[in-house]
This record gives sequence, C-alpha cells and structure tokens, in this order.
Amino acid sequence: MQRNTTLSANIVEIARFFRTEGNFRIAPQEEADALNALALTHALESEADFKAVLKAIFAKNPMEQSRFEEIFNQYMENRRAMIDGKEQKVASENPKKPKPKPEDKF
Repeated sequence: MQRNTTLSANIVEIARFFRTEGNFRIAPQEEADALNALALTHALESEADFKAVLKAIFAKNPMEQSRFEEIFNQYMENRRAMIDGKEQKVASENPKKPKPKPEDKF
C-alpha cells in the first residue's frame, strides 16, 4: 500500500485492495464510475459519504454488500497505520535540533 496523492491513484489502490482482500470483482469501469461519482458529489467531504459512493459502485451482490463494511474498515486502518508509520519515520530521521546560539561578534 502506498500513500497516493491523487484521487484516481487512491481509487485504483482501494479497488485493488477490495479485489485482493475481499475477492470483489471490480473492473476498471467501476473505478472510473467511482471517480466520476466522487467528482460530481460532495462525497469527499466525509468518510461516510465516500464509503456510501464506493459501496454503491463496488458491492454488486449480497455477499459483497455484507462484506463491504469489513473490507473498507480494514483498508482504512491499514492506510492510517501506514501514514502514521511514515510520519514517525520522518520524525525520527529528522529530529528537531536545537538552533545554534549566535556567536558574539564583539
């Protein structure tokens, strides 16, 4: 899992996660449909709305409908852990060093 900065890359990543972890059958057209739906709505303003849009497009049968919440939550937990891990790594690699005191020039 990578930290993506574009919506399209994130949708591709989450669709891949649903395919591998949840055995969902999500084709590239569903990824495009999700991008279009997200672009035309305010679903990016809340996680609940984002999840509802993806569920409507990705979960096409009763099995997928019942497993969607579990797989979505697993994806979000993995994503948060990955982001937290990267932030901790960056912080440990770049600890705040005290600024050197200016030398007296007199």
